[in-house]
Amino acid sequence: IYFFNSEKDPKKREKTINTIFLIELFISITCALVVLGLTSPIANYYSNPSLIPLIAIVAFEPMIDNLFNLVSSLYIVQGKSFALAIKNAITSLIKLAIVLVSIFVFRSVLCVLLFTLITNTAQLIIFWFWYMKIGFVINPFKIDPSKLKSIIVFAFSIFLIVITNALLKQCDKLILGSLASIEDIAIFENASKQLPFDIIASAVVTVSSPFISKFVLSGETDKLQKLLKFYNTLCLTSLLVLGVPAVLSSGELMNFLYGSKYFEGKMIFIVYVIVEMVKFSNISIILITKDKKRELVLVSVGALICNVGLDRIMFQAFGPIGCAFATLTITIFIQVYLLIRSSTLTKLKLSQILDLKYIALLLVEVGALIGFSFVYRPLLDKITIGPSILKAMLYYCIPFAVLLGCNIKPLLNAYRGLNSITKNSEE
Repeated sequence: IYFFNSEKDPKKREKTINTIFLIELFISITCALVVLGLTSPIANYYSNPSLIPLIAIVAFEPMIDNLFNLVSSLYIVQGKSFALAIKNAITSLIKLAIVLVSIFVFRSVLCVLLFTLITNTAQLIIFWFWYMKIGFVINPFKIDPSKLKSIIVFAFSIFLIVITNALLKQCDKLILGSLASIEDIAIFENASKQLPFDIIASAVVTVSSPFISKFVLSGETDKLQKLLKFYNTLCLTSLLVLGVPAVLSSGELMNFLYGSKYFEGKMIFIVYVIVEMVKFSNISIILITKDKKRELVLVSVGALICNVGLDRIMFQAFGPIGCAFATLTITIFIQVYLLIRSSTLTKLKLSQILDLKYIALLLVEVGALIGFSFVYRPLLDKITIGPSILKAMLYYCIPFAVLLGCNIKPLLNAYRGLNSITKNSEE
C-alpha cells in the first residue's frame, strides 16, 4: 500500500510492485524448502512418521496466503474493496464446499490439507488474473533492482513492529505462566481470548488504510480529516455496540463459552473486552506513511518492556487480574500516543479527527445502559431459562438492541461518509 501510493509514475509503480512480489516469492520458497528439509527431524521429534506428508503440504500454505494478501491489497488500494468482497465470498463458499466434500469422501487429514492447498492456489490464480483486467500484469521477474534495498528495509521495520506487537499481546500470558498456578493460567487463558468484537472495525481498517496513506502522501488534508472522523466514529461505535453488551452479560457468556468452572475469570474477561474497545483507532498507518517506522519500533519495544515490568508488579499486588489491568494500562497509553502523534504529523487537531460531542453522548448512553442493567437483570434472573446459550443470547441481545437502536443513524452516516470519500478517490 505504501509503495503503491508513494510512486506516482505508473510504469515505475508496476516495477516496484513486481519487486515486492519477487521478494515475497523468494522468502516464501526459501522458508518452504527449509521446512521441507526439516520434515524428518520434526516427525522424529513428535515420534510420528505420518506427519511427513502433512508437513510437506503445510510448508507451502504460507506462501499462497501471503501472495493472496498482496493481490487483495492491490484490489483495495485501487478502490475495488466491494468487488474483492463479492469475489472472495463466492470463491470462499466454493472452497468450503470442496473441502467439506473431501472431508466426507476421503476422511483423511492429508486429503483435506491437500484439497485446501489446491483450492487456495486456485483462488490465488483466479484473483491474480482478475486483477490484470482492472490493474496491470503482475510479473515478478520484471522488477526495479534499485528498489530492493528500500523495500527490504521497510519490510524489516514492519516485521519488528509486528513481532513486538505479537509479543505484547501474549506478554501477560507468558509472565503469568511463570508466576501462577495451572488452574489460574487455564482460567486466564480462556477469559482473555479475543472474541470477534472488532469484525466491523477490522473491515473498516482494511478498506480505509490505503486511502489514509494516499491522502497523507498527497497532502489532501481536508479529505484526510473527513475520512479519519468517519473512520474513528464507525470503529468506536461498532466496538461499543458489540462490546458493551458482552461486559453486561459477561457471567452468562463465560458460562456458555467456557463452562461454570471458569466463571471466576469474569473480571478478566471484562477487562479484555474493554482492551478491544480501547483499540478503536488503529491509525499507525499514518506514522508508517510519514516514515516514522523507527519510532513505532521504539514505542512497541518500550511498551513491551513496560508491560513485562507492570505485569509482575500488578500480579504481586492483585493476582492474575493484575496482569489484565497491566495490559489495559499499556494499551491505553499506546492508543493515546498514536492518536496524539498522528494528529501532530497530519497537523490536525484531535477535535478534527474525533467527533468529541458524539463520543461524549455515546459514553453517556453506555453509563445509562449500565444503570438500566440494574433494573432489567434482576427481572431476567427471576425467569427460568433453559440452555446456557439461550440465556447468554437473551442477556446479550437486550443491551445490544438498545445500543444499536440509539446509534444506528450515526453508524449509517459514518458508513455513507466513508464510502463516499473512498469512492470519489478511486483511481
